[in-house]
Amino acid sequence: MKRTGSYGENKNLSKLDLIGQYLSGRSISKALKSTTRKESLGDIGSGFNGNVTQPYWSLFGQIHLFDMSLNSEGSKFLEKKVVCHEGDVNQTTSTFKGKLDFLVMNNLLEHIDEPVDLLSQVKNIMSEGGILYINVPSWRGKFFLEFAAFRFNLAPREEMEDHKRYYSKRDLWIEIRKAGFLPSRIKIKNNKFGLNVCALVRK
Repeated sequence: MKRTGSYGENKNLSKLDLIGQYLSGRSISKALKSTTRKESLGDIGSGFNGNVTQPYWSLFGQIHLFDMSLNSEGSKFLEKKVVCHEGDVNQTTSTFKGKLDFLVMNNLLEHIDEPVDLLSQVKNIMSEGGILYINVPSWRGKFFLEFAAFRFNLAPREEMEDHKRYYSKRDLWIEIRKAGFLPSRIKIKNNKFGLNVCALVRK
């Protein structure tokens, strides 16, 4: 089934979703300490409201969000002059003409058919010295996510049904490397009590 909407577009977020966003936000906050270049932020697969990166929009001069559909009329979007790139992220990143200093791909790659292709395109829109933050569910996380979604309805079932893969640190490293990033610029660790794997990649 082809995805037609963005995360958070048609449903209120569950408590589990909000906890996950909070933990992702803490991780992104730490990642931001690795860069002094904050002219532009790119959130690839941002979700309808860009909730995960929204607390950090004030740190950047330009905000670019990429997803199937975006809340372009939302007050925060208008206040911060957020640029919305609506549509399939493979297409919108491939046609983007600018360069971005700090990019976030939070819980996106597990939904993508060809993740290496997307990572290659994202590399092309990064500024030299730019940083890419990636967060994906681990194989350990698979059990807890599916248990929460399928048994107790504590997580969005449709999101779990859309997962194409889960990750180990090795799996994620291989995909990032295939996209053309240098090994010396890739740092990977387990995150969220081992339920996720995250990477900080510098171009």
